Amino acid sequence: MFLKNIINQKNYKGILFKVNKMKLFKAFVAGMILPSFILPFILLFLKYQYSGEVITHLPGIYMGSLFWGLWNIVFILTKDHIPLDDRNVKIGIYGSVYGLFSVLINSFYFEFTSVITCFSDSFIIIFFIIYPILLYFIWKYIVNGLNLLFEVY
Repeated sequence: MFLKNIINQKNYKGILFKVNKMKLFKAFVAGMILPSFILPFILLFLKYQYSGEVITHLPGIYMGSLFWGLWNIVFILTKDHIPLDDRNVKIGIYGSVYGLFSVLINSFYFEFTSVITCFSDSFIIIFFIIYPILLYFIWKYIVNGLNLLFEVY
């Protein structure tokens, strides 16, 4: 009841009401361009390196593009609340946090090292270090550039 009264007030200005909906759509598209471009090459590599069954055992690989777009929307909605001045560093930190989340989910929930047999279980530690650093630079330079290209800022 209390929350309903707050929402119905005429002076309520929530986060979603301050941002243009088209800007959020542009952020979603800008965030998912890179993984959507790379995904067919990853799928071809997995199909020809292993068998076609490997692709069916990695459901998170298909959702990666959508999660990148949603994570870019989260960045656009919350970037003003982070106490850093440099936007490039902010988006890089968001990318590395996304990298940590995706490594945790892919290594422990989907157990991709048991599906892709060229990686031993000890590679999880290497992925914990390298993947967030890699995503820091990818988000800082590529996704940030796409956000500028799509005029999201």
